[in-house]
Amino acid sequence: MDKQLSAALQTARLRAFMEFPYYARALASLNFNESDEVSTLAVDVHLRCYVNKSFFLKHTLEEQVGLLVHEVLHPVMNHPARCEAINGDHQKFNVAGDLEINDGPKLRKFLPAGCLMPRMFDFEDGEPAEYYYAMLPDNPGQQGGDNGGDNGGDQEGGDNTGGGGLSRPSHDPGKGQCGSCAHGEKEDHEGPAPEDGGDPGLSKAEVDIIRRGVAQDVKNAGPKGRGEAGGSMVRWAEDLLRPPKIPWTRHLAGAVKDSLNYARGLTEPTYNRPSRRWHPKNPVLLPSKRDPAPEIAIVVDTSGSMQREDLTDAMSEVQGILRVM
Repeated sequence: MDKQLSAALQTARLRAFMEFPYYARALASLNFNESDEVSTLAVDVHLRCYVNKSFFLKHTLEEQVGLLVHEVLHPVMNHPARCEAINGDHQKFNVAGDLEINDGPKLRKFLPAGCLMPRMFDFEDGEPAEYYYAMLPDNPGQQGGDNGGDNGGDQEGGDNTGGGGLSRPSHDPGKGQCGSCAHGEKEDHEGPAPEDGGDPGLSKAEVDIIRRGVAQDVKNAGPKGRGEAGGSMVRWAEDLLRPPKIPWTRHLAGAVKDSLNYARGLTEPTYNRPSRRWHPKNPVLLPSKRDPAPEIAIVVDTSGSMQREDLTDAMSEVQGILRVM
């Protein structure tokens, strides 16, 4: 990678750590790749960031911070899976995801001019991407006249709207072109998956761990931090961390007890030892009976996504299982 670009990316990431500490673990996981195949920058589902040198360097440091934060929030908020869940159009959901991300009060101050904002479509702030998707026209990047898609607007949405949408499709981050991180569909500029010999990147499980960590960091950010993150991000974090509705402890205890009861009552024939009821004069060899004892393996997740209270609950369940056994 070009040294000037590498230095600019690392400087922007360090500044982003300080400005948005609750997104730090996701930002730290980005793997940067210089690419002339993209006109701006984009991120794939493995958190590999493809950067066009001339595009990135023409922005101020604050704008570079805004671009990195915007891009990494697409996979953090699980936009690929959410797009697939509603069988959404990729371009349209990318726009909806941009609207969800860009309503953060603090992030708005760092984004370049012309980035998509909910008010550009007369939408309220703080809504999820699925809401914006349902409200958007089928071609949200092709509404209106010729008043300039990439050059119009300001940090709060500007004048690059027309007829309820953008004047023409834009290819800038934050304007509906963010890579597979925004919808899950592999783009032409993206390399093979890391497990297939591509550039280093994260697995789905690793991204899931980072996602839960960011949600916890947003939740713990305090009133000021949550206010800066915005309503969409706070609601997303709360939904992700909300305890499951199914009482898993009760179901787990029931499954273990049912298994034990079934094993104790189950008898299997074996000819390793003849039945005590068998007589040598009986031409038919009778088997004895045995009760198989189940072998139980207990695996506890100790990754970074497990908080102290989660580990305490898990170990308590392990002790309960051992007592039942």
